[in-house]
Amino acid sequence: MMLNPEGIPMGANVNEAAPDPNAALRFEDLTIDDDLSLQDRVIRYVRSGIALQRLVHVKMLGETAKSVGTTPTIHRLIPILPALVADPESVIRQHLASQLLAICLTCMFGDDETFDPNNRSNPRSRSYDEEGYRVVASTILNHMNTLITDPDMDVRKSASDALATLTLYIKPDDVALLILPIPLRLAHDNKGRSTGNNQNSSKQNEKDDGGGSDELHITAANLLGDIASLDANQIPPNLVSKYVTPTIMVLCKHPSMRVRRAIVQSLPRVVNGSSIDDIQQNLMPCFVNLSNDDSYRVRKSVGECLVDMSRSLMLLPSSPLSNKSTLEKSSDNASENKNKYS
Repeated sequence: MMLNPEGIPMGANVNEAAPDPNAALRFEDLTIDDDLSLQDRVIRYVRSGIALQRLVHVKMLGETAKSVGTTPTIHRLIPILPALVADPESVIRQHLASQLLAICLTCMFGDDETFDPNNRSNPRSRSYDEEGYRVVASTILNHMNTLITDPDMDVRKSASDALATLTLYIKPDDVALLILPIPLRLAHDNKGRSTGNNQNSSKQNEKDDGGGSDELHITAANLLGDIASLDANQIPPNLVSKYVTPTIMVLCKHPSMRVRRAIVQSLPRVVNGSSIDDIQQNLMPCFVNLSNDDSYRVRKSVGECLVDMSRSLMLLPSSPLSNKSTLEKSSDNASENKNKYS
């Protein structure tokens, strides 16, 4: 395949016109201007016509945002994201997805010197930058949503990991409003996107009806499992039972073997964040039904997940909320037995 390299913009202004795609490659296009500040250098070279230059500087987005703080990130770095989300190189989109988490944290907490990303004991006591939080909610999450539906599997995985981790830092009251709709829409998307060239997609569709939509459903299953297993202060069991469990139960009956196998692999994580009643009434019956699946590969996955499922069940109840109703029933049964034998 012939390459047609572009020139890089000579100014640091993000609104500067894009370079001519037919421009001849010049020596200065291959060099990096070390006299630029870190922020100006990143802004210039993520728009380079040379893919390697774009990749190197996309990997620097997170540290750049952290070094310059909230306001410069919002006004100078956020505007360059749309072009990167649509970059023709999948490896650049993949690394962009991993950098979005650091950008989000800078927008929400960048100027708070007391913020510790490893301290998640009391999320409601955090001090958010309101403008930065609005940017995350209205702009960056839209970019993550686009990357999660990307045709490339590695891009979807990177974006899913970033979104699941970001869930730990979103305001708890906003998780159901901002985070959960993304995997829920994926799970119910029956259109999908092309995942590869037309010839390969055609062969895949012959083997397994659904094509690109199956890929999105698999991504949704894994993402729902990751989110459900997070800290109960962010994702309480009642939220899991209301939003995650019904979707998991629907996907358990998916016509695609690959989607059902993905559900098997995500069930131990969903169980880890669920109430005991939800597990007994909904999740375990799904797991048992999948152990009798027509597909050998699904049944094999159930066997491989038995250890993870056992570990999740052993860790229950993870919070008093998860076993409240079960304890009440046990107490009632104990009272009945006491009266019976007294």
